[in-house]
Order: sequence, then structure tokens, then C-alpha cells
Amino acid sequence: MESRAGEGHVAGMLDRDQRTAKTCIFDRHVVSVRDYEHSPEKSVLTERNKTISHRTVPGRTSPHSSCKTRKNGHFWKSLHRLKHALIVGACLSLVTFPGALSAPTTAKPMAASRDADPKWLNPCGMGGGVNGAANHRIPDDQLLAQIIDQTRIAQGQETNFQKEFVEKTWGKKFLDHHEAYKNTDWDWLPTKKLPKKLTEHVPQEHLESLELKQTLLDVYSYLQQIAVGLEQVIWDEEDRDGDFKSSFEGSRDHLCHILCELQMAIIENNLPVPNSVTRETMGEEYRNMTTNTNINVRNWIIYRDYLNMLEYIIEK
Repeated sequence: MESRAGEGHVAGMLDRDQRTAKTCIFDRHVVSVRDYEHSPEKSVLTERNKTISHRTVPGRTSPHSSCKTRKNGHFWKSLHRLKHALIVGACLSLVTFPGALSAPTTAKPMAASRDADPKWLNPCGMGGGVNGAANHRIPDDQLLAQIIDQTRIAQGQETNFQKEFVEKTWGKKFLDHHEAYKNTDWDWLPTKKLPKKLTEHVPQEHLESLELKQTLLDVYSYLQQIAVGLEQVIWDEEDRDGDFKSSFEGSRDHLCHILCELQMAIIENNLPVPNSVTRETMGEEYRNMTTNTNINVRNWIIYRDYLNMLEYIIEK
């Protein structure tokens, strides 16, 4: 019994001591805080902190103000870099695209593009020159058939356009307009060298007098002369924003296809390919026309001679 009572007494003392210890620790903390709240040191520190928080101390910056300064510095540096990049980009755009700000929307094509080698000098685009072949392999009948087939294709493409061109430009029927200018010919175009005019047939005696090799060379040169004129027609359509530019370009392309077939036939017959027709064939007085009326008449004469050549080739 005494032993149990002693144990209980000891346990009670331990509990009491623990509570007392906890309370004492807590009380000491509270007291220390309370004492600090009313201590002179606290008052001095508080006043000093208040003063520091509301004024700038020379030579000292707070962590917050330093961070803000770094952010502002980074922002202005980034803005400066962006400004520099935009200035450099603008300068490069002016150097790379000098015509973008100054060229009008209706500017003429660059002279360099008009100084390129004309297509009619080498219509097949053959490399290594266009000299005659060593051996004649393809029969003449087959060569002529290919030329005529290509010419018929070209003629078919002109059926609708020839009427549209005349009616929209002059407000007349095709044949009526043709009769009005039937006898207007120019020396640099081949019509005077042909025994027919547009819509007429080739005389039989002329057909019987033809010789293949010379005829190939003659027709090749005639078409080249017309190609010179068609090129100028297309340029004028570009310059004055005409309605028929794409149609005349189609005529030029079909003419070059025929020239290519003729070029192959000339080479197969071991003949020198003619290359004497240059842009100088067409005089400046025909190129530098100033009125639309004169330009339209000139374009018609060139186009009419092209149509006449198509008829001539097919009949031959």
C-alpha cells in the first residue's frame, strides 16, 4: 500500500512539474514579449524602422527597391534592343525591296527583261547551237505533217479571238474590218512576199513551183518577222493595261511551236537554221506610236499577217 501510495505521489509530482514547466516556459515567453513591447529598445527600433520606411537612406537600398531597379533596367534594355531590331529591319527592307515603296502599280516591265534573247531565234530551246544534223532520219512527209498539225492547232485557237479583237476594238464585223485595211502592207512584214492575202487561196502554179528546203527556210524567216511584231504588241498591251495581252501571248506561243517544228525539219534536212531576224527588223517609227488609234491599226496589221501565214502554211 505504501509502495503504491508513493508511486502515485511521485506521478502526481511529475504531472505537476510538467504543467508547471510548460506554464513557466509560456509565461516567460509572454513576459519577455510584453516586456519588449514596453521596453525602451523596442521604442527606439520601432521609431527608427518607421523613419527608415518613409525616407531614403543614402548608400542603402532595400531588397525590394533593388529588385524593382533590376526589373526596370531589364525592361529598358529589352525595349532598346527591340527598337534597334526594328530600325535594322526597316533599313534592310528598303535595301532588299527598293521598288516596293517607289514603283507605281502600273510600272512598265524592267528593260532588262525586254533585252533578253528573243524566243524566235531558238524556238526549240536547243543547246549547243542550232546547226544542221549530220543525217536525215525522219521522212519529209512526216516532218511536213507535224508542221501542218501544229499550224492547224494555232489556227483553231485564233478563230474566236480574231472576231473578239476586231469587234471590241472597232465595233465592226471581222470581214468588213479586214476589207478596210486589206491593201495596207509594210515592207518588214512578209505579206508582200506571199501570193495571197487573208481569206484568199494560194494559186496552184505557186504551189507547184515550191521546193521543200527553200520553202522551209522562207517560212521560218517569215514567221520570225511576225514574231518580232507580236512581241511589240504584247509590250504595248502591258504598258497600257490592254484587254488582249493574254490572247496575244497565246498567239506568240503557238507561233513559237510552229517555229520549233520548222526548226526540227530544217535540222533534219541538214540546213543552217536562219538567225538573221532581230528586233531591229521593226523600225522605231512602228514601235514608238503615241495614239491608241495608230497602235490598234499597227497591231491589226501584224496580227492579220500572222493569220495569213497560218493559212499559207496549211495550203502548202
